[in-house]
Amino acid sequence: MKQRSRARIQNWPNTIENMRTRRIEERYKRLEDEELERRRIDEEEDAFNQAKRLEAIEKANKKMHDAQD
Repeated sequence: MKQRSRARIQNWPNTIENMRTRRIEERYKRLEDEELERRRIDEEEDAFNQAKRLEAIEKANKKMHDAQD
């Protein structure tokens, strides 16, 4: 009888145990989404920094070649 009762309430969304489980799942989902957003931003920043670095190298090379003339 106790097993039938537990099986029946397992699918109810408003029990304390189910609410706790749902809250934990939502927290992990939110943390995962935040991590993905941070990774996306890091990739954008890396691309930007690499472009700036290449631009600085080209500028230095141009100055060096202009100085030789």
